[in-house]
Amino acid sequence: MPENEYAMMTLARAVGIHVPDVRLVATKDIGGLPPDLPEAFGNSLAVPRFDRPRAGERVHIEDFAQVFGIYPQRKYLRASYGNIARVLWLETGEEGVTEYTRRLVFNALIGNANAHLKNWSLIYPDRRVPRLAPAYDLIATIPYLPNDQLALSLGDTKEFAEVGLERFRRFAEKAGLPVRLVVQTARDTGARVRELWPTHEPLRAMPQRIHEAVTAHMRTVPL
Repeated sequence: MPENEYAMMTLARAVGIHVPDVRLVATKDIGGLPPDLPEAFGNSLAVPRFDRPRAGERVHIEDFAQVFGIYPQRKYLRASYGNIARVLWLETGEEGVTEYTRRLVFNALIGNANAHLKNWSLIYPDRRVPRLAPAYDLIATIPYLPNDQLALSLGDTKEFAEVGLERFRRFAEKAGLPVRLVVQTARDTGARVRELWPTHEPLRAMPQRIHEAVTAHMRTVPL
């Protein structure tokens, strides 16, 4: 899974999505782990904390379960991607909605069924005005759970195989977003992901079966 997430996070950056720096490190080289930890083999994913930009400085961040007042155990319930979109449109405008649309397209194409409420966050760099926080937990889950669905509803569906441009048009209309902006962003992002998929170098570090499963999944997504 670390190789999977590393490949997807770096691919997302190449697509134009805002992600923090990531790197793979040998787990055995990480200090402070409990002795005889069963998971202490292979690689781990290292991600700097973007809410701690400098020593002693904290930047407030809240995930969308907190925004909506929903307990973590209900992070797959009580909200849709449209609910998140309405908040982003009101608080972050075109910039936030464009970035959000890119991530929705990316998650659909790689088969990420884990983009629940706690995997989307607002961050307050100036302590007052929210922005969409950098993307995190971008991982292809379909290879592990082949029949899984989107974590939340997108334009009245959770089926990956129903996520096309017309679905994004419906999503934008229901959420009160600029339809042309959302549809054009979805079209451009889908094309960019498919263009980069065959040549993105970090994908070569993933197990072959993971790569093949995501490639097969992409063929089923209409975007």
